[in-house]
Amino acid sequence: CHIHTIEDNSFVDLYNLSTLILTANSLQ
Repeated sequence: CHIHTIEDNSFVDLYNLSTLILTANSLQ
């Protein structure tokens, strides 16, 4: 079982945020 560290969570949050921004931009 993989234990998530603070760095992992921050990276995932940043990745998700980037994906949302890219999606929003493509929809405009």
